[in-house]
Amino acid sequence: MKERLSDCNSRSEHAIHPGNPVFLLAVTAISIQFYSLLRIKPFWLDEWFVIYSIKFLSYSDLFGILPFTQQFPRCYLVLIKVISSISGYSYFGLRLLPFFIQILNVFLFFRISSLLFAGQRKKQLAFILIILSFFTTVHYFFQIKHYSAEMLASLLAFFQYRFFCRIPDKSGINRHYLLWSLLFLILPLVSYTYAFTALPVFIFFFYPERRKISGILILPACLFTAGLLISWFTDLRMVLNDKTMNIYWENFLIKTQSLKIFIKTALHSLINFFGLAAGQNSENKNIFILFGMHTAKLFFSITAVIGFSRPICAFFSKKSAVNRFNHDQIYFSGVIILILAAGLAGKLPLGPMRLNYFALPALAYFMISSGRTMRVFTRKKIAENFIIIIIIVISSLFFIQRYVKEAFDKNQFFSRKSWENAGNALKNAYRLNLPVFINSPAAEYDRLCLLAHPEFNIKNPRPIFITSKLSSPDLPGVYISNWQINIKTSEIQK
Repeated sequence: MKERLSDCNSRSEHAIHPGNPVFLLAVTAISIQFYSLLRIKPFWLDEWFVIYSIKFLSYSDLFGILPFTQQFPRCYLVLIKVISSISGYSYFGLRLLPFFIQILNVFLFFRISSLLFAGQRKKQLAFILIILSFFTTVHYFFQIKHYSAEMLASLLAFFQYRFFCRIPDKSGINRHYLLWSLLFLILPLVSYTYAFTALPVFIFFFYPERRKISGILILPACLFTAGLLISWFTDLRMVLNDKTMNIYWENFLIKTQSLKIFIKTALHSLINFFGLAAGQNSENKNIFILFGMHTAKLFFSITAVIGFSRPICAFFSKKSAVNRFNHDQIYFSGVIILILAAGLAGKLPLGPMRLNYFALPALAYFMISSGRTMRVFTRKKIAENFIIIIIIVISSLFFIQRYVKEAFDKNQFFSRKSWENAGNALKNAYRLNLPVFINSPAAEYDRLCLLAHPEFNIKNPRPIFITSKLSSPDLPGVYISNWQINIKTSEIQK
């Protein structure tokens, strides 16, 4: 029987109570991240670059070329600057916006799992485990990076699809319609990847069940076009014309110099993309851990491909595609097809997990859907249960390992001791009214660390010098060598 548009409005169980393991999982993840936030997680190199722009560039300069070859959605960068400047660019002020965005993401994961798999606890658990155990979710939870905003835009696009696929053709303009339409204008300004998840929403304006092109299409289409144009002139044109960044990411693109190179790079990229949920390859040299990581990636790749192939095969079958799969399959298939098209055209790296974080909900959906495909193929329910259980087991192992590391590892990206010494050096410099001198092989990076440190007050800046560039290196000041502090005050007059 033909699906009706109103099917998109199917109700799902909220089940927000202490006994729900899916909800408990979400609360556990947030609690561990909150603990990690409170124990002060040092900023690291990439964050130093971004913080430098936030602290030292004016609002207008943020819409220009950023230093240190950084690319960051400019409007999102402005939001962080506005919020963090209130507290003088304190640690919590800088971490606040990414942290709360990711908390919102977690609850949206929970909500989406109940919408996609209403009444199916194991599938809900598998879905949220895949996303919460993902490396980028765990280790970039409140970092000053734009990945959490990319994910939020992706999740909101899903809810836009859910709204517009069920709205009647003759629906009048109301506040809900205006709100969901307005997001087409706003989200391109804070996300580079929103277009991949927003464009499939427009499929449902041309859906066969709509007898003509719906008038409700006009406002969303106009706002989305305006959002993309504004984003292009304020942001995207600089990203795409950044030669240094293009050279770096070129190594991750599918190459077309020859058929052999194309097949090799395409196969490698596709395995990495469909196996995205396994995260990055482990740097551990233990052969058993490496084998386990590669096996997990291969398993996730195969299940995602199986789940994705079902609606694609249905589309090309003799029977009507509308009768063969549901709206969720159509929407997520549209997302994956757009990503693959950009990847195969050499415009989007498919391998790097951080860049493709926004695609994880679609991949997780198809991984779980592969169980249903195998059940139909084998005509045995045990095939579906087996796949779901394996996904839960593997994702649980990732969840435990990554959150334990997040909670207890003191030196994930930058040594905590070095970070504390950087703060102590600045405190002494302000207390004694002294300049800071750096004597180390990586002096330029150490200087950047000090400038980005919350103890550095931009309203009362302390001079920071690199001793190798001075003609008289033995001057009064706070000296830092490999993050060891030495104070010379003999010639200072207070």
